[in-house]
Amino acid sequence: MLIGKGKLVLAVLFIVFIAVYMFLWQEARKEIFYLCGNFSRGDNLTSVTAQLQTGHYLNYDLIEKPTGTKLVATSKLPLQNYQCSIVFDKYQAVNKAWFE
Repeated sequence: MLIGKGKLVLAVLFIVFIAVYMFLWQEARKEIFYLCGNFSRGDNLTSVTAQLQTGHYLNYDLIEKPTGTKLVATSKLPLQNYQCSIVFDKYQAVNKAWFE
């Protein structure tokens, strides 16, 4: 009988873990999606990075190129493929931003 209770406890813990992870997964997706939608042509790099630093579930990398800078924001959570890509011109103003 004790083994049956142990399996039940493990099953409940597993379901709780999955529910919490799904909630965080959805929140991380929404965070990247909505923050990415805030950026429009002409916004400067400082403003964009300041907004991204308010995010709880994302990381971002800056990639320097001869024609400007590219910023890629991704989720901190594993198994997430969502990202926001932002291309800046040589004056560090947003040229294009998109969610994928």
